[in-house]
Amino acid sequence: MSPFHHIQLGSTTCNYSPKQQTALNPYLQDNVTWGKLTDTDPNHGFQNDTGAGGKSKVDKASDLNLMLHYIMQWIPHYLANDVEKQLTSFKSAWHIIRKYYSFQQYEAQFMKHYIN
Repeated sequence: MSPFHHIQLGSTTCNYSPKQQTALNPYLQDNVTWGKLTDTDPNHGFQNDTGAGGKSKVDKASDLNLMLHYIMQWIPHYLANDVEKQLTSFKSAWHIIRKYYSFQQYEAQFMKHYIN
C-alpha cells in the first residue's frame, strides 16, 4: 500500500502524505484565518508558537502555501495570484471558486428567482 493519499479529478492526480494532511488540517477549519501574503509579511501574519514543539511562523506559512498550491492546481492559472495573495481563509477560497464558476448567489439572481 502506498504511503500517499491521492485525489483524482479526471486525468490529474494530486498526491499527499499523511504527514502533509496533518500539517494542512488546521487551515481547513471554518474559523481559521490568516493574513494576506505581502512583500512586507511573507508569513501571512503568523507568529511563532511558544513552548517546546511549537511551530515557527515560517513553518506555518510553508504549510499554508502548500495548501494554497493544492487549490491552485484546480483553478485557471490567471486566478492563481488571487488565491496565493488574497485568500485569508479556506472559506474565502470557496468564494473565489464559486464566483469564477458563477455559483455565487447574487442579489439580482435572488430577486429574479422571486419575481418570475
